[in-house]
Amino acid sequence: MGIRALPSFNLTSTTTSSRLGGAIAQNAGFKAVPDSQLLASCGEQALVLVTHDVNTVPKHAFERVKAGQPMPGVIIVPDSLEIGAAISDLALVVECATADEMQNVVLYSPL
Repeated sequence: MGIRALPSFNLTSTTTSSRLGGAIAQNAGFKAVPDSQLLASCGEQALVLVTHDVNTVPKHAFERVKAGQPMPGVIIVPDSLEIGAAISDLALVVECATADEMQNVVLYSPL
């Protein structure tokens, strides 16, 4: 099964964003939502979260794993990463990883 993602920032590549099979968090009503609530929603909808938040999201993601709650995966893309590199990394994950392989995983870009 392919990866469905919820980027918490706008992707400029329509090819990559459409292949992720998800929505932009802000456009889906998740702007300013606490990390724990955002991750719970991702867990309910089997969406991998793509985020710039390197400080708090990983902590909340690992807390969900430790508690045995659904955590379909997180991809951390730092603000400092050039957009082309970020898109290449996301395209690689979409092409090579399955939803099952992303379960309980926090990936850090660059890969």
